[in-house]
Amino acid sequence: MNMLSASTMNGTAINNLKGESLSDIKDLLIDLKSGRVAYAVLEFGGLLGIGSKQFAVPFNALRQDAENSWTCIGPIVGSVTSG
Repeated sequence: MNMLSASTMNGTAINNLKGESLSDIKDLLIDLKSGRVAYAVLEFGGLLGIGSKQFAVPFNALRQDAENSWTCIGPIVGSVTSG
């Protein structure tokens, strides 16, 4: 069974399909009914966390390659919070 801890995922860099850095994972949102990770929270904009916004990306829209790099292949959902 392949598993990762939430603390291992926090801070993981996420790239777009062009290999450009988008953000890193700030948090994971768990579906309480299924017990599975539903979304990864990414943070965009701002400086040192001031003025930034967090967005939820469906976890199934993230893919890990053989080099352990993560790529967002799906849409970014609306803002979770604003900083």
